Amino acid sequence: MTSQQFLVCDNSTAANFKSWASALSNFIRSAGWTNSSDTGQLNGAGAGNWAGVSTVPGSGAFYYEIFQPGDGLQNFYLNIEYGNSSGTSNCPTVAITLGSSTNGSGTLNSYVNTRFVCATNYGAPSSTATYECDFSGDAGRLSILLWRNAPNNAPQVFAVQRSLNASGSPTSTYVTQWVGGYQSAGSPGWNGAQQSLHFAAGPAFMFPNRSINNSNNSATGWPCTSMNYGQTGLSSFNGSVPCAFIQPSVGYLDYPCTVLGAIYNATEGVPFTVTNQYGQTKTYIPTGAGQLVYCINGVVAVPILVEYD
Repeated sequence: MTSQQFLVCDNSTAANFKSWASALSNFIRSAGWTNSSDTGQLNGAGAGNWAGVSTVPGSGAFYYEIFQPGDGLQNFYLNIEYGNSSGTSNCPTVAITLGSSTNGSGTLNSYVNTRFVCATNYGAPSSTATYECDFSGDAGRLSILLWRNAPNNAPQVFAVQRSLNASGSPTSTYVTQWVGGYQSAGSPGWNGAQQSLHFAAGPAFMFPNRSINNSNNSATGWPCTSMNYGQTGLSSFNGSVPCAFIQPSVGYLDYPCTVLGAIYNATEGVPFTVTNQYGQTKTYIPTGAGQLVYCINGVVAVPILVEYD
């Protein structure tokens, strides 16, 4: 399912904070995910109870919820946090972490991935203007594009998807998390990051790339064959434009995901269809907004694709 909403990118008031955060929270439930029974969610307000939130999280602070997929495959937990990045009290962002179990009071345990924060230290663009947010998901998948057309490096993305088989159907081998957005150098300095949680072996290697403002540039944030091409390497031919999709890494590069990809020569923000994604026709939103263009390669600008179906 999908939902396009226009939301403020501002935490200057509790009303503004809740307007964007609750919209995301409610979408995840509507896609088929459920809150866990952990205590402490949303600062004690209760699972999904946004009416109980009356204050904005401070600098580096977040309210959290823990979700479980509803697709009937191997269970896992998604801790999603809504708040502000460190260093500012008005920098709306999301943090995500995957785990194989919880302690019942809000802490993931057993196997736990790295905590990823989508963005840090950008300037909130407006306390009144609204910007495009594109939500897509089902009971075991999420692909979320936040504030795509906002200025000040505000655009952010995160996604969660299970392992796929050769037909593109989800399996119970592992689940992968991705984030993308502006990161000031060294904090932690990535524009895009990926990590898989293998249900039998634990967290796989965490792929970060480095901000163009950071001297430790890396070409691998989201592993993708397109990183081997220059700006002119992928272009239209025979009436179509090729694209590539991000590959989870669990000791080997597995079947590409469907939630995120890369493309050149696409029109910013205009959805289009891919006609041969595991033999299926799927819809994607292309974007190079903000620093999302550096999610795959911290040096070369590569516009990304976000699943929207």
